[in-house]
Amino acid sequence: MTRFLFRITVVAVFVCIGVVFISLAVGRMLHEEEISLNGNFGSRNLNIYRMSIEHRISVALTHDPSDEWVIGWSHDGQQIAFVSETPVSSGIYLMDAEGHGIRRLTNEIYPIQNPIWSSDNQSIAYIRKMNSYPQLMLLDVQTSHVQTLTDGLYKPESPIWSPDGTQIAFISSTPNDNHKNIYTINTQTGHVDLLASNTDLSTSLSWSPDGSQIIFLSYNSRNKQFDIESVDIQSGSLRLLVRSANSPVLSPDGHFLLYLNVDPISLYLFDMTSEKTSLLYTGPIIGSNIPNWSQDGRSILYLSYSTTLYQLDAAECLRQSGRCSPKLVQDKTFSSNPRWRPHQP
Repeated sequence: MTRFLFRITVVAVFVCIGVVFISLAVGRMLHEEEISLNGNFGSRNLNIYRMSIEHRISVALTHDPSDEWVIGWSHDGQQIAFVSETPVSSGIYLMDAEGHGIRRLTNEIYPIQNPIWSSDNQSIAYIRKMNSYPQLMLLDVQTSHVQTLTDGLYKPESPIWSPDGTQIAFISSTPNDNHKNIYTINTQTGHVDLLASNTDLSTSLSWSPDGSQIIFLSYNSRNKQFDIESVDIQSGSLRLLVRSANSPVLSPDGHFLLYLNVDPISLYLFDMTSEKTSLLYTGPIIGSNIPNWSQDGRSILYLSYSTTLYQLDAAECLRQSGRCSPKLVQDKTFSSNPRWRPHQP
């Protein structure tokens, strides 16, 4: 009898611990920093997980046999949009922060690429990869209505919303022009403007928070390297920011530009006002996974070559001139696309 009661007690203790950990992982303690990410923890398929940064505890939000990957959090931190893919279809889905209330918003027979939330949480823009004729699509999150924004004249890629949610910038070539240009489209009128032309393999668009400029990568064919440039929204004038760099992403306040240098593999900060460059960190980083800023601009998530997820304290790394120690976040198995949860209202 005593042994039986002991076993029951042990089981109860472990159950309580499990409940506490799960509560932490699903963010019931609202002050914690949390992220969403893709992973295949013990599974052959990609699912979506939610993780407490402080406790390094993750909980699966989806359990589907198809591959699923995160679009990102809504700007109020209450919903997660994601894509689920099968061999014959793709769909954009919506769920709450605990993985409940899953709702299908689209049913596409073509692959979905580059889906992004609008700033008002009302729309998601994405690319419908329709054979050789990709289309820029606009999805109303409330009604599930899908609108085609571009016709066959454009081959859009890498869409990004303006901060005020009235425009989408995208990269495209045209049938009469093999160069990739940067365009903007008004989502209400459908009017398209050419913003920058002949930008040569422009990628990684990033709109400044004040709406005044767009940061992008351009390929320098003479030096055979990527450079980071900006284009002014009003005048269309171009400005060279950094030579021989990759994966540019602006800080949330727009004051700093984080970018990757590949030789040696390092993260740098470029001050958008003073144009001063500072070493942030040197170490193994996957260039195809763009580092991700926290909403307050204090922390940066990045993936190493072993798909291990790390967190950097930006201020500490600057004080130590790149000799800071990253904090291990996750090293269990394959993970990708980490996204910070926005601070809840």
